[in-house]
Amino acid sequence: MKHFFRGLGTSLGIVTGYVPVAIAFGVSALGAGLSPWLAAAVSALVYAGASQFVLVGTLAQGTTPLAAAGLALALNLRHLIYGPTLAGKLQGLSRRERAVLSLGLTDEVFATTFASQLTGLAPKQRFSWMLGLECGAYLSWVGGTLLGALGGTAIIALSPMLRPVLEFALPLLFVLLLEPLVREARGAVAALIGIAIAAVLHAAGMTSLALIAAGLGGVAIGLIRKRS
Repeated sequence: MKHFFRGLGTSLGIVTGYVPVAIAFGVSALGAGLSPWLAAAVSALVYAGASQFVLVGTLAQGTTPLAAAGLALALNLRHLIYGPTLAGKLQGLSRRERAVLSLGLTDEVFATTFASQLTGLAPKQRFSWMLGLECGAYLSWVGGTLLGALGGTAIIALSPMLRPVLEFALPLLFVLLLEPLVREARGAVAALIGIAIAAVLHAAGMTSLALIAAGLGGVAIGLIRKRS
């Protein structure tokens, strides 16, 4: 349990970014016609950040549930590269343990785990640490969504300037998590390649593909440089 609580403590950095964005999602979901409890259920079952905003937004515009789900799935294809990239951190874990951890693997959990020094821990200790990290992130996301759906509209009505702050919290968290990853030349080059790919695609009007392509491109460059 000691390592579980250490992971839980480490999750506080993610929690500070998740809660305001989850509140913003709760407000958006309420505006799209979802009940507070349905909004919380979306966060609990989908748990995919940007994909949830896309899902709720497309449904509100009259898109069919199947098409909205397909778009959300496409946005999450980048997760296919997370498992292989974390292979070294997951060595010694059983298939069941890996399956459990896969349920809570988000961009921020991935970045935090990748940047953490876990090689000195036994497999069970690494599993407990990651489970604590994921539990803290997950509970804050679901709880923040419910808070936003129940009272976020009133909070923003009292202070309209809070809306852009809430929406900027997650991008800022990404920037903070990127810092320890770019200290090495390999990480810096991969990040720059990813930024360049995203910028080119955005300029070409293919913003929806930018995140996926940038993630795949950056990781591919990182793996190539690691093997060379």
